[in-house]
Amino acid sequence: MKIELKRLVRKVLHIGRNTPYLLYCAFKLRSDPNFSLENVDKGLLPRVVDSASTIACRTDAARRIIAAYKKADADLATKSSLYKVSNEWVPIFRKPLLPLIDALERGDADVLRDLLDQFFRKSISVGLCGLAADMENEFFTKKPDIYHRVRLLVDGLYRYRMLQRLMPEVGITDLYVPDFGNPYGIYVDGEFMRAGVDYQYYYAKQVSGALHAADERKTVMELGGGIGGFAYFLNKMQDNLTYINLDLPEILCISSYQLLNLFPEKKILLYGESEKLSTEIIASYDIALLPSFLVEDLATDSINISFNSYSLAEISPDSISNYVNQISRITSDSIIHVNHISNAVMGADQFAFDSNKFELLSRTRALWNLGRNRNCDEYEFLLQRRAA
Repeated sequence: MKIELKRLVRKVLHIGRNTPYLLYCAFKLRSDPNFSLENVDKGLLPRVVDSASTIACRTDAARRIIAAYKKADADLATKSSLYKVSNEWVPIFRKPLLPLIDALERGDADVLRDLLDQFFRKSISVGLCGLAADMENEFFTKKPDIYHRVRLLVDGLYRYRMLQRLMPEVGITDLYVPDFGNPYGIYVDGEFMRAGVDYQYYYAKQVSGALHAADERKTVMELGGGIGGFAYFLNKMQDNLTYINLDLPEILCISSYQLLNLFPEKKILLYGESEKLSTEIIASYDIALLPSFLVEDLATDSINISFNSYSLAEISPDSISNYVNQISRITSDSIIHVNHISNAVMGADQFAFDSNKFELLSRTRALWNLGRNRNCDEYEFLLQRRAA
């Protein structure tokens, strides 16, 4: 009983502290033609898995993922603590992710498939997408209250209008993603918009533009690819590309399930599916989904562009320094990252990328979360290879 009372008090204090700002944002958006709770309620309705994907196909994907996870988890045990869960990710692994970890460790492909088929509406999505809230308990096991509905509406509309200001040519249909994982979101101009696609599309477009048109195959590495949203848009925009996602084994399972189902026609490599993992072998695949400790095995200057959003500043300072050094080594052209500058144990301004090799071209405030957090402290950084 005491625990429940404490939880209630925390929620009341949280809502009380954020309500004035939420009302301010709602007031600013009140004239938007899409500003209606009906667009939230429609966006919370179930979205059936794409009929083109059969249960058998999704189960096979789950089996591949389990095999890759077991090998990655076993190999991680022999690696430096720099590649293990740290800092802000520890609480997520201790509670929300437990059902996912349990299915992986038991090797139950059916349970894993069913869990990932409902990913967006389960607690395992906490901190990985959308509102960064426990959607299962706050939205889907009961009818959400008006505070949560308005928060989802304000956040989604604010993000979409911001994307339009940054890229006026982008319309709602450009943000379409097939409905794997039973996503939630809002309706905009009569079309469903999955939560989080705005910034995923924006940075995919930025990276795609930075690759330039060229005949030779390009390679992009994303550190901490999350649920695979950036990867989806980048792979839709670029044909002659190898995309590499380096992530924690458990999180890698989520992006793997999404991308295996979203791109059944592409040549996708999971960890352990190739006896050798040279840079040349990885480059022969369209998509490679690998544990983050393999950053040490990637050849110097083998990556055209390296990208990270949010997760670097959320790990331990020693791990940050290690990844920054490795990214500096393996990247040949550009580094693009979006991270906290103050609300972190090490802010992004302290990231010591190799200044002899790269120069900072831009440091711009990233306002994607301003619709729900007036104190958002994220900045986007572009580093370019210095001229010889």
